[in-house]
Amino acid sequence: MKILFIIKSLEKGGAERYALDLCLELNKRPDIEYKLLVLQDGNDFEYLSSEVPFVKLDGPFVPSVWRKTYVNVEQYKKIVDEFKPDIIHTHLFRPELFTSIYVPENVAYVVHCHDNMVEFKNLSWKSFLKKILLTNFYEKRILVTKKYKKNKNTYFIANSPDTLEYFQNTVPSFLREKVVLIEYGFDFKRFYLPDKQQRPMNKKFSIVNVGRFERRKNQIFIVEIADILRKRNFDFEVNLLGVGECLDEVKEVVKKLKLEDHVFIRGNVNLVEEYLFESDIYLHSAYYEPFGLVLLEGMAAGLPCLILNGIGNRNLIKDDYNGYLFLEQNAEAFADKIMELAKNEKLLKGISENAQSFAKTYDISEKTDELIEFYKSIIVK
Repeated sequence: MKILFIIKSLEKGGAERYALDLCLELNKRPDIEYKLLVLQDGNDFEYLSSEVPFVKLDGPFVPSVWRKTYVNVEQYKKIVDEFKPDIIHTHLFRPELFTSIYVPENVAYVVHCHDNMVEFKNLSWKSFLKKILLTNFYEKRILVTKKYKKNKNTYFIANSPDTLEYFQNTVPSFLREKVVLIEYGFDFKRFYLPDKQQRPMNKKFSIVNVGRFERRKNQIFIVEIADILRKRNFDFEVNLLGVGECLDEVKEVVKKLKLEDHVFIRGNVNLVEEYLFESDIYLHSAYYEPFGLVLLEGMAAGLPCLILNGIGNRNLIKDDYNGYLFLEQNAEAFADKIMELAKNEKLLKGISENAQSFAKTYDISEKTDELIEFYKSIIVK
């Protein structure tokens, strides 16, 4: 079986991380041959991608169909014609749109829906009020006319029940039965911490969060929780891992509230597991999260997860089993639960063990088996 994966870049993100973990797992499968095509510069995963056979397009990638042509058409055609993939599997919208430039008939296509891609929204009167909405609709029509109607052997993989419902309502009617749910897998062994030791009584209670600093990740809410914990004279620290456009704003709030001795912003970290191993709980503040791969990584390290309902991530949390799901952004309620876990070692240990058992069911090897069986069912005979 030959698979061509296409992704925009290898910059830090859940889709990129999953694609690389999947490729590394496929390295162990002798009956699978694959290539990873990267459309533009940017690699925050050099420690993972060194073992992945990937090719980057020469020259710039033209990201919008408002241009008349892509500059890389001939190169892409050559890659496809020489490799002769059974399946072309795209990650996120730009790579999916890119594939419309050349659509062989004897290939099965897989669109990986890592989130509710706004470009697939149905047309409404609001679409005429903003250029970006009109552009999204136009690009969707390009895909439908140039690709989906030409090659109806196209399938959509949703990573959560919410994403599944979204795409079943937004793809063309003749493709709705081709939207399937296959959740992420991850490298469980990398993040698994056997026999997680409880913290010494004199050690600060350690809270960790991993994610890009962007509006929907909502790290400012974590700072608000930290402010309440400090006012309650609770001994703790928060480590925030990541970078992004909202980073300076979060730093300013930390400084304004004089929380520099409690909230630490660590930037991009390659070996995230080192922070997870040293932490006591994982705190997730995103108000929209398509899946929540980092929650599974935290659970594998033995961390109970306290999360704000991000819609796509709510299926990963079972209250009083592997963590707690909060339906409202209530900093006092989060602080109450954090302190309860810190004071109740038996409760903390029990949820930690349950979290690891739950995370193990998402091991990349098992999820890849599921994906391969799906591939086999759609290959053009």
